Formats: sequence, structure tokens, C-alpha cells
Amino acid sequence: MRQQIAALFAYCKKPGVFNANIIFISTSILIFIALNLTVHSNTIAEVEKAHSFLPMMQNFIETWIREGYLKHGGLYYNGYDISRTWHPEPYYYNAGVTLLAPYLLQKINYIVTGHSNIFLLALSNQIIVMIGAIFLSLLSWRMAEKSNPDNYNGNIAIALSCLIVFQTFPQNIFFYWFPSPQSLFLIFFLPFLFFMDYFLSKQFIRSKKSVVFLFALIFLMMLSERVAATLSIASLLIAMHFMDTESVKKKMIILTSILAGSLVVILGLCQSVLAKRYHPGVEILGSGAVVRTGFDGSTLHYNTHWDLLFSRHPSMKYPTLGSLGDFLSWKALFIVGVVAVIFILYQQFKKPNSIFPILFSFFGTYLLYAFIFSNAVVLHTDLYDVFIFTPIALSVFGIVPIYVFRYFKNNVWTCVSFLMAICYTAVQIRSYATTIPLPPA
Repeated sequence: MRQQIAALFAYCKKPGVFNANIIFISTSILIFIALNLTVHSNTIAEVEKAHSFLPMMQNFIETWIREGYLKHGGLYYNGYDISRTWHPEPYYYNAGVTLLAPYLLQKINYIVTGHSNIFLLALSNQIIVMIGAIFLSLLSWRMAEKSNPDNYNGNIAIALSCLIVFQTFPQNIFFYWFPSPQSLFLIFFLPFLFFMDYFLSKQFIRSKKSVVFLFALIFLMMLSERVAATLSIASLLIAMHFMDTESVKKKMIILTSILAGSLVVILGLCQSVLAKRYHPGVEILGSGAVVRTGFDGSTLHYNTHWDLLFSRHPSMKYPTLGSLGDFLSWKALFIVGVVAVIFILYQQFKKPNSIFPILFSFFGTYLLYAFIFSNAVVLHTDLYDVFIFTPIALSVFGIVPIYVFRYFKNNVWTCVSFLMAICYTAVQIRSYATTIPLPPA
């Protein structure tokens, strides 16, 4: 194991690898700064007045700061300023892990300055997106390096294309206003897929530390978004089964997932016990499985699964933030993505490799979520689109250029794809800006 760790550090210290990581991190930080100087150049007062989830989430954090995180079991409690929410009575909501990092950041700020700051919540939401973009660039870089190890500059361009398109996806920019469990899930799911690329290879050597690392990733995935985590692992296992992966690896993932999932359930029960002890009688909200699947038969919000394409809704109305109609539309890239996926499947039919289980797990997460829990996806399009957009962006700007370079042995298409990514980035930022414009000067 020591030799493996030494080899990993030696790999990371290679000039090419180290420089690539610096480029990805620097680019993501620059985009983060650019967004905050342009479409997010709001003052604290404007952020606080925004009709979004942000002030309500800040209220939850301030409650934790005043009374203690553990006293509320890490659950959202809205019992002091219920005028800011749609629910008329005090309640708990079981999604507190999404705000754990912003809470810790604001707790430190509170200790230093004596007050909380809603602006830190907005920034931390975008930092999570930024981290996801960096991990996506590393995943695409890993795929490109494995396929074309001698194409360093081209591989950098491929990874950067995925990074900039993902980070400027309008829904990701919108997460400035909303701490998203889906974004939090992705910053653990993407490293999980990166690890799977090694895990499924013949070079993988089982060890205690590799098992612990796998358990930690799955646990964090389930802690952030347990349904998505379960569906992504199920999709991966399906792909592994039909690719005749060694049974010991499948058993390792199954047992680790069961253990991680059990721990998440136990933590959830402990949260409920703590919350009930502190505020007995307060309701814990959350839509049940029958409602979220649509199996209750209600047609109030949608009728059939076709509405996943033709009747898409934001999580709630935002009268002061503009209409989200155009904001939710990205038909052009979706169509191009479908063509790209067909092309990739054709290549995989000829010679399957680790790209297939990674993409299958990614698309399987969204498709299973959308068809099984259709109510949730139709009513929260602005949250769940990122689950389908990410593998489509990876396919169009990452995997397709990898195959084209392998065939033609030049970077002409890589260069064209990189230019298209830059242009599409501007299109996305403009789409967000016109939908949620800045207040008049």
C-alpha cells in the first residue's frame, strides 16, 4: 500500500499533471470571480430582499448559531420567523446537511465579527458549484489522458471545455440563490466516478485504505442526496454486471453501500430524536415516496412522464427574480447531446471500456430518478437538470473530442470544440442574466 501511495504522489508531482491541476483550479476561480463581478454583483441588502430560498435558509443557519446545531439535530427549524416561509406553523425539515458547510463558515464569521452574513451563504453555494466543475475537469482529463496520453494540450482543452460549460450552466449559476443538495451530491459523485475508473481497471489492488476511501465517498454521496446516491450505485452495478466485472468488486460496492446507507439511516433517526426532544410536537416535513413517485394519482401539477420534457417547473415562483421560462430551456445542447451519446454508444459497441459504466451510472441516475420519482423532477426542474446536463456536457465537450482525436490524430476538432464551449458559455451567462437581471442602477 505504501508503494501505491508513493506512486500516486509521484504521479501528482509530474509537471504535466501538476500544471493541469493548477490550470483547472485557476480557471474555475477566475469564472467564480467573473460571475460575482457581473451577474452576481448584488449588494447584501439586495440579496436579503430577494424573493428566494436564500433568506429562509439564512434563518435556519442563524437559528443553529444562536441555539446550537446539535440541539436541533442538524435539521432545518423554522419556528421564529414563519412569515418568510410558505408553511404557517413551525416545522422541521430533514435536509440540514446541505447547509452544514455554510453554517460552519458563518459560525466562524460570527465568532470573529459577532454577526452572521447572508452573503457568505450565497458565496458558499457557488463555491460548491466551483468544486464540482474542478472535479468534472479532472474526470474528463483522466479519460482523455487514458485514451490519448501524448495529446497533452488537447487533453487540457477538453477538460477546460467541460469545466467552463458546467460552471456557467444557468441552473448552476442560479444555485447562488439556493443551497442545492444536487450540487453537494455532485462534488462527491464525480470523485467517486474518478475512483471507479481506477477501481474497474486491472491495476486496482484491494486494500484497507481503498475500502475506507470507497466507503467515505459513498457515505458522503448518500448523506447529501440519498436517492440519487442509491440510483447511481444501482446503475453502476447494472453496467458492471453486463460487462462481466469481477464478482469481488461488485460485492465490495454492494456491501460498502449497505454499510454506508445504514449509517445514514441511523444518523437520520438520531437527528429526529434530538429535534423532537428539543421541540416536542413540531412536525417534520417532507413529501412521501408515494407523492414523489406520482403513484398517488394526482394530476394537479403534471399528467404523464412526457411532462418531463414539455411541462417543466421551477421549485417556486420568483416574482422579483424574473420568469424562469427561458432559464430552464437548453434544447440546442440537449439535441446535440443526444447525437453525441448515440455516437459514443456506437464506439462502445465496437470496443467497450471504462467510459461506458461511468456514463451509464451518470445517465442512469437521472433517468431512474425522473421516471421513478417523476413528481420531484417535474416540479423541481431547476434542481434536477444538473443531473442530466453534466453527462451531456461531458459527452459533447469531453468524450466525443477524445474519439475524434483518436481517429484523425490531430486537434482540429478539439480546437473547434473548445471554441464552441467558450461561445456556449457566453450564451449560458446571457440566458441567466436576462432571466434574473440585476436591479436597476
